Amino acid sequence: MTLEPGKTLSHYRLVERIGEGGMGVVWKALDTELHRHVALKVLRPELTNNEERRLRFQREAQASAALSHANIAVIHGVGEDGGVQYIAMEYVQGVTLRHHVARSAGNHREWLRLALQIAEGLAHAHANGVVHRDLKPDNVMVTTEGQVKILDFGLAKLLEPRPGLEGEGGSRADNETALDSISRELTRAGKVYGTVSYMSPEQVRGWAVDSRSDLFSFGIVLYEIITGKPPFSGNSAMDTLSAILRARPEPVFASKLDTPAELLRILDKCLEKEPRDRYQDTRDLVVDLRRLRRETDSQPVQRVETTSGVQIQAEKPRRSALGWVVGVFALVALAVAVFFLPRLGQSLGAPLRPTQLTANPPGNPITATAISPDGKYLAYADYEGIYFRLLSSGEDHRLELEEGFCFR
Repeated sequence: MTLEPGKTLSHYRLVERIGEGGMGVVWKALDTELHRHVALKVLRPELTNNEERRLRFQREAQASAALSHANIAVIHGVGEDGGVQYIAMEYVQGVTLRHHVARSAGNHREWLRLALQIAEGLAHAHANGVVHRDLKPDNVMVTTEGQVKILDFGLAKLLEPRPGLEGEGGSRADNETALDSISRELTRAGKVYGTVSYMSPEQVRGWAVDSRSDLFSFGIVLYEIITGKPPFSGNSAMDTLSAILRARPEPVFASKLDTPAELLRILDKCLEKEPRDRYQDTRDLVVDLRRLRRETDSQPVQRVETTSGVQIQAEKPRRSALGWVVGVFALVALAVAVFFLPRLGQSLGAPLRPTQLTANPPGNPITATAISPDGKYLAYADYEGIYFRLLSSGEDHRLELEEGFCFR
């Protein structure tokens, strides 16, 4: 059957083609019975010709349809018409996570908001015995209201367990053989074994996978959200698979990206090579992310509109508690200094050493300003010192006091 806009599959009328992947083509379609739009995934013929695969696919779709969570796109049903097998899913109005991150003013508040929603969706699925196996930015949608929707739960095919590689072991020679075989399979058109850059080490080795495999993929997605690039890559599929098994990702420096250290600890734990070293329960990941979000929510924010139309929370400049203490001290010292400025040459005498500054005032934010009682000086302070400007000449000076000096 040739598919084009206007054609129908069962009671679904095709509207427009909106995506394509290893499993087939995704159409926006109209459910003519319920009068709502759905995303209709039409499977490639080679995935439906094998009866065993066909039945397994239907069982997986049924398991996914049982999931009900705000962060998981709903599966409405599976069907077949004229030899064409399809899956009807919730139609999500929005953009993929990849496009949202690229188009939005990313900051750690937004990263944390997105990560928490993804983790909550995963936790619900894992608690119900469903493992995604193909989590990646293109399988996560962000609605126009900023809500995360994970797509294709349980639809990606498992890497078949290989004799001798089951579990968390296996010889190096066996692993190399499996790696070569998987690399060939992954590059063959129409095969659905996962996406190379987002696979866990146990997927690469062909071991049986569980929820901890999804957590490694989650770590890859989170790393990409933060840095804009995947942690493991190479010039070929084989190089990427090898990097997943052996390489450590390039470190993310909190000071450079203004990323909370706790978020980086969570990221590192998800990207552990051995499943036993990651979170053992996705709910523990959710707890850590929620706690971190509560901590960051106590900081002042302002709402900004992104180019994708999604409102996000953008962080206002933060100052440490030490910075505020210094600021208060500077304010008090400034008031004292202003009182004594008219008597610079008399009361302060030798302890005060006015020092000529550069033409530009200090670059730190000014915490306080004041005019001296005689109107000759403008005094101001930042977090590093106290300064005054001779209004008659416009020259800026810094007050430097000898150690132990105090005003009397």
